[in-house]
Amino acid sequence: MAKKMKKIIMGTGLAFLVLVLAVFYIVAFHLGSIIKQGMETFMPSVTGTPVKVGSVTCLPFSGHINVKDLVIGNPEGYKSEYAFKIKEFTVTVNPMSVLSEKIFISKVLVDGMDVSYEQGLTSCNLTEIKKNIEKLSSKGKQEKQKPAEKTTPKEEKGKPKKEKRFQIKEFDFQNSNVAVSTPLTGGQGVALPLPEMHIRDLGMKDDQGVTGQEMAPVIFEEIITETVKAVKNSSVKVSGDVLNSLEGGGKDILNKAEGIIKGVKDIF
Repeated sequence: MAKKMKKIIMGTGLAFLVLVLAVFYIVAFHLGSIIKQGMETFMPSVTGTPVKVGSVTCLPFSGHINVKDLVIGNPEGYKSEYAFKIKEFTVTVNPMSVLSEKIFISKVLVDGMDVSYEQGLTSCNLTEIKKNIEKLSSKGKQEKQKPAEKTTPKEEKGKPKKEKRFQIKEFDFQNSNVAVSTPLTGGQGVALPLPEMHIRDLGMKDDQGVTGQEMAPVIFEEIITETVKAVKNSSVKVSGDVLNSLEGGGKDILNKAEGIIKGVKDIF
């Protein structure tokens, strides 16, 4: 009788384990498509341009997320195929932190980013995207400064959850290029190499973390700084005024976001 009961318990335990593994497999299979859809929905609100993602693969047990063929489109009126095109990037996240309000990411590695710098008559595509990020930063600042409204216990139950916050230890770019084009080249540009870029300890100060909206100015400012340097050092003839405006624009983004993130540079 005892042996029979032991077999039943072991069989039940094995069936439960198989069920748990099956659930994890199903979640992992669908999680990629959920993240892909989320990126294609959220990112256009940051850049003000269309965003497409090729594929997202998730390995929940190891905490690895792999994204391929991310394309950030251009603002209207520009002829180049895209503003940013990323061949692949990998995110290494603490799996348990995903269940909390603050997600810890040990590393983001962007491999193979192509930036399109297209100069228009009075501006450039990156300047237009920069303006969209400025609007988002200003909107976030205004919302944060609004006085908190009193809520009843019933209202508290239906209150939306707090926005996820992130801590990123390392954020690296490698094998990046910028293609520079002018109105005369019809969106076709000469490719120039970009140096490796490194952002460290994003959202680590005071253990507060940062939101997705707060990360955008920091990452974009790093890309824009290195892009402007590469274009300035090249033999391609572009408007100095546009370049100076774009370079200063990266700093403007950070200044305008200061109220939201308590000074972007002070965060890390």
